[in-house]
Amino acid sequence: MSRVSAHLSLTLLAGLCAGVALSSHAATSDQRPDTGGGAFTFGAGVLDDASEIAVLHPRIVREAAGLGVPVAVATPDLVAESAGLFQYPVRMSKTSAGVNGEFVSNHVDHDPGAGLEDFACGTRTYNGHNGLDLVLFPYRWDMMDRREVAVVAAMGGTVVRTRDGEYDRNCATGNADANYVILRHDNGLLGYYWHLKKGSVASLSPGDSVVTGQFLGHIGSSGSSTAPHLHFELRDANLEVIDPWKGACNPVASAWTHQPPTVDTAVLRVASHDRQPPAPSSGCDDPEPGYANRFERGGDLWAAVYLRDQTSSDTAQLKVLRPDGSIAAQWTTGAPPTGTLPVSFWWGKYSLPGDAPKGRWTIVATLDGSDYAHRFVVGKPFKRTKIAARVTSKKHRRVKPGKAARFFARIDNTGKKTAIGCRASAGRPVDGTFRFRAVDRKTRKPVQKAGDPLKIAAGKSGYLRLTVKTAGSFKAARADIAVHFDCTNSKAASYDAARTVIRLTSK
Repeated sequence: MSRVSAHLSLTLLAGLCAGVALSSHAATSDQRPDTGGGAFTFGAGVLDDASEIAVLHPRIVREAAGLGVPVAVATPDLVAESAGLFQYPVRMSKTSAGVNGEFVSNHVDHDPGAGLEDFACGTRTYNGHNGLDLVLFPYRWDMMDRREVAVVAAMGGTVVRTRDGEYDRNCATGNADANYVILRHDNGLLGYYWHLKKGSVASLSPGDSVVTGQFLGHIGSSGSSTAPHLHFELRDANLEVIDPWKGACNPVASAWTHQPPTVDTAVLRVASHDRQPPAPSSGCDDPEPGYANRFERGGDLWAAVYLRDQTSSDTAQLKVLRPDGSIAAQWTTGAPPTGTLPVSFWWGKYSLPGDAPKGRWTIVATLDGSDYAHRFVVGKPFKRTKIAARVTSKKHRRVKPGKAARFFARIDNTGKKTAIGCRASAGRPVDGTFRFRAVDRKTRKPVQKAGDPLKIAAGKSGYLRLTVKTAGSFKAARADIAVHFDCTNSKAASYDAARTVIRLTSK
């Protein structure tokens, strides 16, 4: 699903999709197409002010030295030695119902003047920006309140300082203090994890050791920030900002274990709504999203898909399927005529007939040949249950670019009700595609189509094959992927570094 050859401009193409609605192939002849969505614009964009970090930095360097972990100077040798060391700094949490939860809003600005220049010589940054901004989408304040995306240590290290208790619903830059965690990473660089949600910062003290992937907090909007996001910044002892991304305008070895594609087209969420999906807010709060998983006969539902980095060739297909798998309605989304939409949303309305079959219905969004499904019910509501999950095969694979790596996993329904709509998704961007497929426990042969959610009886287990089909440009050095396992009627399975993480290394 990546678009490596093109590079995104930060210009958000305001109004680009005005009048670009979904085309309809509704299977019910008595219903007129009712569709909408398109580009989502952030006005001036998602901004923050990292001057607080610059002011703090000399003191943090001294505090790190006092803890016996002096901060290193970013010599060429250190930068080379740091290649392939940092993992992705966020992952989905138990409360998330999405496939992915964030998009890149800003990179480090490499232009020393008033111009804009990110690592790939594009303009996905703003003047003087010194870090990576990962922004929640679609309904970012709602996602923040639900604590859907966790911030994690990108590398092991030592805690230098933390702060919590600061107001976390700021929507303008200013002089407010942020909630944060500051680590002196094992390679000697300082890592600043900024704008965390109030009350979410992990109970850590200066001098404590952390490991890669350890929970630090949840994404918030504390400090000088216009929206819920993580600002991740690396600095050395001399105040120099280190950009972990490799590109034409930052020609150093990538510090990521796996650098995501520059343009990373992906489905963020597929959802059913009981009202027309509102345009996600660019202000200080979200409209009520209207998520719903239960509907009555004769009622209206809206099927929606939310995307990041949508290019002109990336139209998605939306289908509403009856319990027997037949198509009740289907639409094709619009797409930008040129360029890339950092984020977009598309929906189609379907009015359930008075004699609509009761039971479990499905919304399927198809993008670049991959299906992403969401279950809802007509009639009686789902009963809640609980799940656990684990990877059952070898967890580390070496894979050639353009080839596939396969893993096997199990979802256990530990509750007392049937688990519905169970699936797996990659917990970080991957240069390639991630797919799951239900398989037979003994033979490991497929028993459903790729992307079809599983139904798991109470006390039973569902078995999956996880396939990562890498792109031809794929490069990785022990890149960890925290697999997100969730079902429609349960919280997601708990993250476990030993059970729910797969690792890829390129050959």
